[in-house]
Amino acid sequence: VWKPPDAGSVKVNTDGAFLEQTSTGRTGAVLRNTDGQILAAQGIWYEHLPDALTSEALSARDGLLISHVTQELGRSFTSFQIVFVRREANSAAHCCAKKVSPSDRVCSWFSHFPNWLKEVANRDCNPANE
Repeated sequence: VWKPPDAGSVKVNTDGAFLEQTSTGRTGAVLRNTDGQILAAQGIWYEHLPDALTSEALSARDGLLISHVTQELGRSFTSFQIVFVRREANSAAHCCAKKVSPSDRVCSWFSHFPNWLKEVANRDCNPANE
């Protein structure tokens, strides 16, 4: 289950995917507050990637960038922590990564969020509600 950040903090969940046959990848990032409310989300398509680790690294970078763009949060970071979580607690970022393609390379949401994203984020926080 998704775990909220400490009070007064935000949490960025990211996910990277890589397809070895085409050397392409996708990243997803979702920024949420302590209540689990989505503040921003995005998915980005990448080409010419060497491996899955690069895709995961890009997803972490994209997550930091979206937090900076959203609320100038990047300037107020006093610390950050990187923690691995399984997809079951990170399905919103995974779904954002799945929304991009070679023809639709960047999908970003900053104030209005699609219903599918709100539903996935809610399930991350409340898996018993399925």
